[in-house]
Amino acid sequence: MSRTLCKVVDLSVHGCRLLTFSSMDSNQPIWLNLPGLGMIAAVVVWADDLVAGCVFQAPLSNESFDALVSRHGLTH
Repeated sequence: MSRTLCKVVDLSVHGCRLLTFSSMDSNQPIWLNLPGLGMIAAVVVWADDLVAGCVFQAPLSNESFDALVSRHGLTH
């Protein structure tokens, strides 16, 4: 398993868009370490150069989503 730095730039309860520092492949399973939530399982559904879209294996709860948005301003 490899690791890479990324930045979540858009967030919904179902997934996110990432800016990455290395390329990713579609259908690639990943783990995201989201602040206050820990490790979240996701799958890359599209990737273009250093940007990727992911869908979470289980949607975030509304409470978790609201907490991330209020702390970090990440919205879709």
